Amino acid sequence: MLISNYEIVEKIAEAPQAAVYKAFHKKNPERLLVLKVLKTTSLSAYKQAQFRQKIEHLRVLNDPLVITPLSFGLADKYCFITQNYFDGVPLNRLWGGHVRISLNDFFTIATRLARALASVHEAGIIHGGVKPNNILVMLSTLDVRLIDLLSAVDV
Repeated sequence: MLISNYEIVEKIAEAPQAAVYKAFHKKNPERLLVLKVLKTTSLSAYKQAQFRQKIEHLRVLNDPLVITPLSFGLADKYCFITQNYFDGVPLNRLWGGHVRISLNDFFTIATRLARALASVHEAGIIHGGVKPNNILVMLSTLDVRLIDLLSAVDV
């Protein structure tokens, strides 16, 4: 897959509605991004406007625990969303792989997630898809990020 101005490093995930890649913009190769490429190539103008409007609305959210979209674009017949990259493991893979963590580490993760959700709700935003695969954890630091705030927009 080729999207102008972006270099794909690797595929991160595959979902029913999108393929997710680690990438960088060719003008800024030091900054890793997530490039979420929607599988549909015929997104209506109305749906495109919904994406752009929600991304603008999410700009009020300025919390390091929440990864918000940076942009929505159209290139080479593909619709895509960019966001900052975070090198974490989805919660479902963490516990699905039977990784053992201490009770203190569990509470650290839970507390950080609660703070992220509180920040989202204080901004008047409804996530619409809070689930383990939308929560990233960096095991070495227990940093947590809530992702996929556009899940409430249907493709």
